Amino acid sequence: MGHEENMVVETKAREIAAAMSNPLLGVAWILDEKKNEEYSNGAWITSGDLELHLRIGYGTKGRLEISGGFNGLSGYLPYHGNREKTEITVAVDKSAVAVARDIERRLLPPYKKMLAAASASKDGDLARRKKIMDILTELTALVPGGTLLDADEFNGPSSARPWVTSYSNPYYDLHKMETYGEDVHIELRVSVDLAAKLLKAINPNTGATPPKT
Repeated sequence: MGHEENMVVETKAREIAAAMSNPLLGVAWILDEKKNEEYSNGAWITSGDLELHLRIGYGTKGRLEISGGFNGLSGYLPYHGNREKTEITVAVDKSAVAVARDIERRLLPPYKKMLAAASASKDGDLARRKKIMDILTELTALVPGGTLLDADEFNGPSSARPWVTSYSNPYYDLHKMETYGEDVHIELRVSVDLAAKLLKAINPNTGATPPKT
């Protein structure tokens, strides 16, 4: 978008924010000057946790594109097959009052639903990750020289996992210990004798004895 288009959108956004505000109901939408300084493409209007981005879309034949923002929660949204549409387009010359009605009728209901779903998903993910960290922290204390790695990066929606490792024990190397759901995956490098003892301890009915070397 060029500078002139940006000015048109910013003016329109300010008018729409005013049309959507209702002091009697405690509803206030504002043109978010700070976000507009960060993003030069279009304009943002906000109300509490709700944020809408307005721009003249490249593929919308000059129509005004209005979409809900997720403020860092995009990675927690449902997969595309279960995701509801959170953007609409309207004619640029449509009145601010009419656009406000379109937003409240067509955009806000699915947008609020997806925002709530993303927020709940984040809360659940953080609780799961805290549980994993608590488990691994407890297990780390049982490992001589154990170190919990990657803990600082264990946040946000990601498949990466923290793990525990130790190379200080003269009898074995703990290559990796991490969690998979409710299970703990452990990789060890040990002597043949210790391997047999470990396997026998895990399943005493095997009668395992160290193989001859």
